[in-house]
Amino acid sequence: MNDQHLSLFSSTVVIKYNNLSAAEPCGICDNVADQDVGPALFLSDSFHQVCQICGDTYAPELVDVINTWHAAQGHK
Repeated sequence: MNDQHLSLFSSTVVIKYNNLSAAEPCGICDNVADQDVGPALFLSDSFHQVCQICGDTYAPELVDVINTWHAAQGHK
C-alpha cells in the first residue's frame, strides 16, 4: 500500500467492544480476522473487523492497548 492508504487506515482503525466471537474477513485486506469477545480492532465507520497483521501494520499502538487489556484480564 502507498502512504495515502497508510494514512487513511491509521486514522480509521479504532477499538470497539466486540460482543461476538467470530471469524470474519478483515475490513482492510480480507484475510480472516478472528477476534475474541472484548475490545478489538474495527474500521471506525463500521463493524468490519481488522486482522492482527493489519492491526500491527496500521495501528500498533491500539494493538498494544488491547494486548494490555487481555493480559490484565488473564486472557491470552
